[in-house]
Amino acid sequence: MNMKIENMRKEYFPHKLSEDCEIIATDKTTMRKFLTANFERVFPKRDSTGTPQTMLVPEARAKAIAELQESTGYNALHQEHFLFMFKGEPIGWSTGETQDFMTYYMRNSGILPEHQKLGLYSKFLDHFSKYIERIGYERLTSQHKADNSEMLITKLKAGFVITGMDLDERWGALVRLTKFLKPDRESAFGRCFGRG
Repeated sequence: MNMKIENMRKEYFPHKLSEDCEIIATDKTTMRKFLTANFERVFPKRDSTGTPQTMLVPEARAKAIAELQESTGYNALHQEHFLFMFKGEPIGWSTGETQDFMTYYMRNSGILPEHQKLGLYSKFLDHFSKYIERIGYERLTSQHKADNSEMLITKLKAGFVITGMDLDERWGALVRLTKFLKPDRESAFGRCFGRG
């Protein structure tokens, strides 16, 4: 466990998002338990097979995947796990990990439908971006279904730009977004792709 990051996390979280809602740092097991129980409430089944997206690794292969996570060092990567809490009860999550030595990947976030469109995620994103930059990351990335216009708009308004697209057998077409946390990186992107 990196004590420097642990100490920074304590400076930034818990963090109030509204009078009744705060974001708290938690452990992977607690976050995953809430995510698993609520994933389909936030992300209803949308694939053509009708298979729940969270179950795409058959149980027979789950052990091998877990072993790969351990043996490849994935579990040793810097990871963050958060719960959105409303009056002490979880209503959402956010999780991610190091993508490379200067990039943090926001793997998955979700807020229960009855708590969406209140600006909670935007407030979290602003605060989280400051925290992740303070740690030392220079880029923040995420991927979203191409038809998830609300999240794409939220991220674009927060300073993310479209940097790619992935075609993934698990999730379909995904738009990759990147927020450059340092002005020189944003300028370099602009020079490379005609914005500067």
